[in-house]
Amino acid sequence: MTLSGALRSAGLTTLRLCTSAAGLELTLRRDWDPHTDFSRYSREFQLDQVPCRQPRALGDAEARALLADQGATADLDRLEGWMRAGRHEMLVLFVHAGLGIELCHFIHSSRQGRNNGLHALRAGGIRRHGSGAVEHRVLRDGLNLARAMSFKCAAAAMPFGVARPR
Repeated sequence: MTLSGALRSAGLTTLRLCTSAAGLELTLRRDWDPHTDFSRYSREFQLDQVPCRQPRALGDAEARALLADQGATADLDRLEGWMRAGRHEMLVLFVHAGLGIELCHFIHSSRQGRNNGLHALRAGGIRRHGSGAVEHRVLRDGLNLARAMSFKCAAAAMPFGVARPR
């Protein structure tokens, strides 16, 4: 099963994989109700007010156990390998089961922003895909996009992404 399939099956909406001092930390969450009408966004609710009657959050150990139960461990291992190899900081996968939409937000590096004292400004990439897309290809493409954005910002001397080469 894919990572997004595991989220849908468990009634969750968000997978977040972030680099920390301890390594890659995984959280899974339900951040909105399955039938949330996002056409009302910005008029009736904002990002920090998305309706969710039964929010749920799973920390690293519980999240990994759930993905193992769903048969998605191999996909998680592959993703973590790519993130380590590329030194990526973060990936967030959002799933809206009712609309059949999956969206990934990828961040490669915020080092340049931190080094410039600009509160970790970062550039990254976003990929939206339908449930028929081959997930590992979308994830790999998004990680490559985020890394390219980091180096593009460094080459243009913008205060985002990786540290500029000296």
